[in-house]
Amino acid sequence: MQDINYIWGIVNSWCMHYGTEIIKILVLVLVGSWIINKLCRLSAVFLMRTNLDMGLVWFLSLILKFVLRAILVLLALSVLGINMTSTITAIGASLVTIGLVLKDSLSNFVSGLLLVINKPIRVGDYIEFENVKGTVTKIETIFTTLNSQEGCSIIIPNFRLVSNNIVRDSPYDVCQYSFDIFLEGSEPGMNIRKMLEILFISDQKVVQIPPPNIHYNTSDSKGADIEITLFCEKKNADELRGEIKKSVENSLNKSGIRVDVRKT
Repeated sequence: MQDINYIWGIVNSWCMHYGTEIIKILVLVLVGSWIINKLCRLSAVFLMRTNLDMGLVWFLSLILKFVLRAILVLLALSVLGINMTSTITAIGASLVTIGLVLKDSLSNFVSGLLLVINKPIRVGDYIEFENVKGTVTKIETIFTTLNSQEGCSIIIPNFRLVSNNIVRDSPYDVCQYSFDIFLEGSEPGMNIRKMLEILFISDQKVVQIPPPNIHYNTSDSKGADIEITLFCEKKNADELRGEIKKSVENSLNKSGIRVDVRKT
């Protein structure tokens, strides 16, 4: 009983001495956590509206939350009167130690970030490297998962993908599509070229780098033969071939220019 009273006396004395600081810390943590959650949600919504990759949005939100919570912890420690210089030094030394112990995992993590930002491969790509072949099904922070032709899952550390040559067949690869049109009774001029350029810029399936190429092969009193070369992603190639010639014909016909699509 005496031991319990003694311990209670110490706790009571400690609470009386540090009671105000404890209340301040509780208020700081509760309000700070609420503000951090709100800021992280708002930042995630903003980043998603910029059409960033979801993996990159998740990573940036995670970093923001970690930094803000670290600042909140440092503020709480400062309220208790703890020397922040020595605390930051100790934290820095601990992070260095953790980094050395987890260097392989950190290498995979950084490589995963590079894959998400630079996008050398994407989900749906078929890749070959180091005698491994398969379709990318998941790109995560540490590992990337392939699905082989045999139906097996191949899990690869991200640093191997970043540090090796990869053969990629992707629906996002750019391919070329060419066709000729004949303008009846039309002379070559900037008005025709500008009309076609505006049409191709407005079509989201046509990529602008490399830019569309509009080349006059022949031109005489009977008309002008124009070769058009467009570039698009593989996933849009079939749809573009089915639509673009009709779009060119309709656009020029509306301006009173008779056009004949010659060949593909």
